[in-house]
Amino acid sequence: MKRIAICNGKGGVGKTTAARHLIYSAIERGLRTLAVDLDPQASLSKSLLFQQLTVEQQIHTGSTALSWSQLDVPDVDRQASAHLLYQKSAPLTPMAIAPHAALIGATPELSDVLTWPIETAFTARSALQNMNGKYDICIIDTPPTMSNLVLGALICSQYIVMPTDLNIDSMSGLLDTSLKIDLVRREWNQHLELVGVLLNKVNPRRADDLSMRTTVRNAFGDAVLQTELQDRAGVRHTSFRPVWKHQRGESDRRAAAEMRAVCASIFEKIGL
Repeated sequence: MKRIAICNGKGGVGKTTAARHLIYSAIERGLRTLAVDLDPQASLSKSLLFQQLTVEQQIHTGSTALSWSQLDVPDVDRQASAHLLYQKSAPLTPMAIAPHAALIGATPELSDVLTWPIETAFTARSALQNMNGKYDICIIDTPPTMSNLVLGALICSQYIVMPTDLNIDSMSGLLDTSLKIDLVRREWNQHLELVGVLLNKVNPRRADDLSMRTTVRNAFGDAVLQTELQDRAGVRHTSFRPVWKHQRGESDRRAAAEMRAVCASIFEKIGL
């Protein structure tokens, strides 16, 4: 089972969007897929559970809702809670979200892990390694702030993708995450491999974006994925569905093509 973390020490850069679409793409490819949500905000868990709800009950997307609580999204099963990864001999059972796909989801108890010793991350890694024969890929979403949950994800993973937009705050998060990757490689996981930096929300008509894009590509070189995601309206509504579903116009079609290309590039780089 390939284990890949989606990480950047800044919020709002597209981590969950990238994780979500990698999961959708993996399922469509017929890969046995395990989604792991290590972000206490639980956005990935809620969107995947909502997708399951729409398939089971054949309801429309909830784009007019103000919060997930208004959509009757089911809870994460108690035995599928991500905090159990960090506990030895815990009765962890991923919950099915689609044929050949399962979720280890974020629950309120996950916040407790923030205060636990970093050594518990090795328990989490062992728990995931024990599932190697059941899944082809494990995709791990992480919280925006650097914490034991993020370090734990890096310790558990073989690969990492770092999404970023092109503002200065996101660049700071990107550089901070790069330093944490170096730390994790030195201390705990020497085989952690950077798959790529994913440029997101790029506006090719904005001079500042073009300048920052050049700066990032110069700084990270070949580590920057050649395919990037431009700032398109269609991507903003992907909490409810993949961007390639329900395409309404040229912008949506381009957004779908970009996202599919990104997913294909990442899968190719990790040998899937």
